[in-house]
Amino acid sequence: MPVILVVMQLLSLTAPIACLAGDKFDKTLQHFEEHKFSPNAPAASNSKTLPYRLLKPEYIKSGRKYPLVIFLHGAGERGTDNQIQLQSLPTLLAQPAYRKKHPCFLVVPQCPTQQSWQQQFPALLEIIDKVMQENPIDKRRIYLTGYSMGAYGTWSLAALRPDLFAAAVPVAGGGDVQTAHQLIDLPIWAIHGNADKAVPVSQSREMIKAIRQAGGSPNYTELKGIGHNCWQQAYTNPNGILPWMFKQKKTWFKFTFENCLIIIMLLIDLIVIIWLFNTWGISRSKKRSEQPAVTHNSSVDKSITEYQSKISINEVNSP
Repeated sequence: MPVILVVMQLLSLTAPIACLAGDKFDKTLQHFEEHKFSPNAPAASNSKTLPYRLLKPEYIKSGRKYPLVIFLHGAGERGTDNQIQLQSLPTLLAQPAYRKKHPCFLVVPQCPTQQSWQQQFPALLEIIDKVMQENPIDKRRIYLTGYSMGAYGTWSLAALRPDLFAAAVPVAGGGDVQTAHQLIDLPIWAIHGNADKAVPVSQSREMIKAIRQAGGSPNYTELKGIGHNCWQQAYTNPNGILPWMFKQKKTWFKFTFENCLIIIMLLIDLIVIIWLFNTWGISRSKKRSEQPAVTHNSSVDKSITEYQSKISINEVNSP
């Protein structure tokens, strides 16, 4: 990842988003399970543990599988308290109306101070695997979203594991245009305020342009007159990114021109094989029908029978 992007994450995005009032935040906390994850490969991460919170569906129905959402917070919420990262989207999805409309599992890790999300990817991927193994997760509906520094992390992790996610939603953050070709098949909706002074809107524009040039078709929305703190406008729009995100499902087959051409060629091969098999069967039947029929001469058969009888009588009468 280019150094300039890392610098922007660690130095420019240090202002936390507006905090919730104490009572309201306490109510949010009670919905989330508290966890601390120790990576299996500590050398892969600069932190010994990665704290995270887990929100589960209010009611889990037997036999039903639920989507998994990964939310990456901004630079101002880094730390070890395992609480402050619940600002913005996590608090929103913990509200009763949203829990009813979008029942899901929500993982909210907390990036350590003075570190970037890219440094946490090994541990974060292990957390995702752990949550998937222990809960009824729909593997076709794993979503990745992040705000500010978390949007940088969203672009990077989506490019690292495009096979894992059904959709990616970066809000007010940029990525590495060199990874655009890895994102062409992943549903993406990026949002950025065009009055953003912390992260230039050009960061999102360049990523979207690069993906489109590589052959992808990401969605992109610019919020006019909105600055860096645009998460509320982004996530609360009833016709915006949240309803769109939860509709996305990962399919094992994508209807592209190349894939359709492959299917057509396979069908042609199958038709040729069936034709050859039928032709061989018809030819074999025809050869059998052309063979001369075996005829029997009754007089000859009678003579042979009488001769055999005489031989048998002679053998019996012989001393």
